[in-house]
Amino acid sequence: MKLDQVLTEGRDAPLYHVTTLPRLLYALERNELRAYQTDIDLVSLTRNKRLRHIAGKGPAEGMLIFDQRKLSYNYKMEPQNDNPEDKMDMMDDSREDEEVVVGSIKPLNRYVDHIVIFDHYKDLEEVPRITDLAEDLHIPVRFE
Repeated sequence: MKLDQVLTEGRDAPLYHVTTLPRLLYALERNELRAYQTDIDLVSLTRNKRLRHIAGKGPAEGMLIFDQRKLSYNYKMEPQNDNPEDKMDMMDDSREDEEVVVGSIKPLNRYVDHIVIFDHYKDLEEVPRITDLAEDLHIPVRFE
């Protein structure tokens, strides 16, 4: 196997962004994912598909699944949180394989492969509007 092949194979794996349904709805309405903190212009992504918690915010209600290869063509991704003082407990894998994109990701539908709404939240009031907007943007929605 050639070195360039090894280096690019990692770009085939999806990246995940966990969020709440109101924030997912907000992103779909604008066809843009941007940071929700005004002082930091970073969008957090992870390779951990089991992540169900938003750092410092609580449980996630849904997830955007990004095509990492498409994203890497137009966005620079950097490792998140290299500051050892900010790291969570080493036994906590919630920050494992975290990356950030500087700025916002738009148009969202160019980079999102599909959306997952966690089953526990499938009856929330935002779900019908999310599924309608996702359909308009040609983004599949799954319930898991």
